[in-house]
Amino acid sequence: MRLLAGGLPSKRNSHKERGLSMNIRIRLLLDLMRMIPRTPYKLRKLRAILGHILCGGTISRRLFQSQCPYPLHAVLLATTRCNKKCPDCFYTRLVNKPNVKTELTLELVKEALDTKLFQSVCRAALVGGEPLLNTELLVMISFLKGRGVLTTITTNGLLLSAELLQSLRSAGLDWLNVSIYDDNHSRIAEAFNAAKAGAFPFERMALVYHSGSIDGYREAYRFASNAKAPNLIFNHLYIPGDARTDSERDAFANEYDALCEAIRAEGRLRLYAHPAYRSTHGTTPRCGQAMSLVSLAPDRTLGPCCHLPPGPAFGTLEEPSPVLRFKRNVFEQTCPSACERCYFLHGAVY
Repeated sequence: MRLLAGGLPSKRNSHKERGLSMNIRIRLLLDLMRMIPRTPYKLRKLRAILGHILCGGTISRRLFQSQCPYPLHAVLLATTRCNKKCPDCFYTRLVNKPNVKTELTLELVKEALDTKLFQSVCRAALVGGEPLLNTELLVMISFLKGRGVLTTITTNGLLLSAELLQSLRSAGLDWLNVSIYDDNHSRIAEAFNAAKAGAFPFERMALVYHSGSIDGYREAYRFASNAKAPNLIFNHLYIPGDARTDSERDAFANEYDALCEAIRAEGRLRLYAHPAYRSTHGTTPRCGQAMSLVSLAPDRTLGPCCHLPPGPAFGTLEEPSPVLRFKRNVFEQTCPSACERCYFLHGAVY
């Protein structure tokens, strides 16, 4: 019986036959190497990269904690405004809320990159809200690239156009992620067609989907395959205090792994899938986000990962000790309650 008998598209062509894009990580690593000559704070970046590599090959609480002050990745909350109201958004508590400082500015980005905490950053992900609503987005991308920092954007795609794709390419954007939702399929198709016509490097685009439903992931793959997307990223919907039992989550993980295996066997696109949480994981957490990521909001507050939004509890650009303390505590005997059962706790280094 075929692995994809559950309704997934049938096999057509292999990666090689279709000329699919180079692995995301390899492509971005090559980009980073080319930017080294114009990168300031080279020693701190080198320390972050070497620590990142070492953390990927060992289980050492002390090593993981020592990596926390040297984040390799930054998540920059470009704006808290959004043109959608998605209940599964990781930043729901900040999006479209009154009395919140909404816009990240170029000046704040410049200031952040010169602070000790951000000097080691080699890649910046601009997110939201909807990042394309920020009027300074293009100049922020240009500035980051001028400082030797790889830049990516995750968007809902509703504002994408051929003209905007061309502007993002000219600004130097390295990677464009477009999240899959029920109401943006036609806009995704239009954006992909514009990219194929030369508006943006098509092989540097990926569709992104996160859910708690196997049927949802299967449908996301079907859509991505029909759209001839070169890359597909599977994240997970993470809800602190998830009510599912370990057995229920383990059952989901088994189905998820089987689906990912089937998709990779199809060879129609490159799949990047975060591993699902399993109750049988070891007792020593190895959260790649706690080791290698820091987030920044327009109000100057910080966050420890992409799941927990920035806020006063995690400190500020001027006083980052709370976020560093939280990140180190992830690797203590008692992990912070907000992180319990998060799939990143035992995943590969981010």
